[in-house]
Amino acid sequence: MEGFWLVSGIAAVYSLDRYANSTPLLWRMLYALKHRGGGRMSICAFEDEDRFVTFTKPVEASSSSPPDELMSQLRSPYAIGYVGQEIQPFIRREKPVFATSLDGKLSDPARLRATYAMMGCRFETWEDVEVFSIALASEYGICSDWVDAFSGVMEEVDGGYALAVLAGDGDIIAARDPRGLKPLFLGAVGENFMLVASESCAIESVGGRLLAEIRPGEVLVLSDKRIGRAGGVVGRYPLFQGDARVCCMELVGHLSPETFIEGGLVRDLRISLGWALASIAQNDYLEAVVCLRQSDAEIAIGFSEYLGIPFYREALSKGFEEVGSVALVCGLPPTFTELRQVSAILRGFGASQVLAYSVLPIPKRSCFAALHPIRREELEETGVKALPVAALRKILGKNVCLACITGRPIVKPKVARPHKPGFLSVLKELIERR
Repeated sequence: MEGFWLVSGIAAVYSLDRYANSTPLLWRMLYALKHRGGGRMSICAFEDEDRFVTFTKPVEASSSSPPDELMSQLRSPYAIGYVGQEIQPFIRREKPVFATSLDGKLSDPARLRATYAMMGCRFETWEDVEVFSIALASEYGICSDWVDAFSGVMEEVDGGYALAVLAGDGDIIAARDPRGLKPLFLGAVGENFMLVASESCAIESVGGRLLAEIRPGEVLVLSDKRIGRAGGVVGRYPLFQGDARVCCMELVGHLSPETFIEGGLVRDLRISLGWALASIAQNDYLEAVVCLRQSDAEIAIGFSEYLGIPFYREALSKGFEEVGSVALVCGLPPTFTELRQVSAILRGFGASQVLAYSVLPIPKRSCFAALHPIRREELEETGVKALPVAALRKILGKNVCLACITGRPIVKPKVARPHKPGFLSVLKELIERR
């Protein structure tokens, strides 16, 4: 995604057959998530107790077919993966040993980093995934239970995230933040493979069936050792009470149009947004519609349908050279640089006028969960027409987070599952006493 609207994707595969190879499935799932930031595709597979094997390849040099190097180097029934710009999955080498893939951000990683540094923890990177991993390891060191460890960390650490952990014994634990800002899905292929992914389209890309959308604040455990084969391998633990508040930027710009979320297809939602956006352009003279980003195509389709004017996916399309006034449609607000460059290109292909329309207005503040660090100076002078907040709420519904647009953060849900006081809660109490 262009500009600073950067996201990532995670996936995990757990096989009931300990002699099966899960990495080809995982590779194809990651490739289906390549629209979530590009960069590199990385896999971390379980080799033996507390031992992992990794494989990384740039997205640009990848295809949906697993590369020969992957097939020869990695063969494991349990694996997690990451696609994005960061160096993930992050592997913790000290006890407890585990690997973590994280999609999202923490709201105050600097404070947590400073706290753990005071306790003698050493950091290898500046990524949030390492901070979360150290917090999780600290909690697990006290309670020796993954669910209780996640409960302690998720209660004390704020942010918007979805993550998958590959434990040193091969168990896979996945979780979604208490507000549900980041999506996470559970699926299956046949009777042997359990799947976890950032989007349902990744599960469907390998012929899997969608089993559930992980609820906000829910921890998912895939382990035949913990639960027993007779009871299945899936353990679902709702740790927080509350409805999902999916990030508005996920719905409008990041998710694949083929993903199902909150019971509907993202494609249909974006076409509806395009219709609404076109309603504010009825008095403008427009002859054609183009989209700023590939993820804006469905919005542009709805826009063109409402106004009855042609939609050109590319300025090189036949007939575009005869167009005068062009509507440049986007889901996320464009930066000044983006708008200037694209407008110049469109004028070079014959457009006499370029008017920009954005579904989301300019954010009033950076996302409170630190998902999107907004630089307002790059957005304020674009003159883009956008949907009012009331129209957004009507179409997107109540289960969507508009905190960056309205400036009012949503309240963190209450804990639903009591747990023993862990490292972070005890440390917080000691600091407050001082």
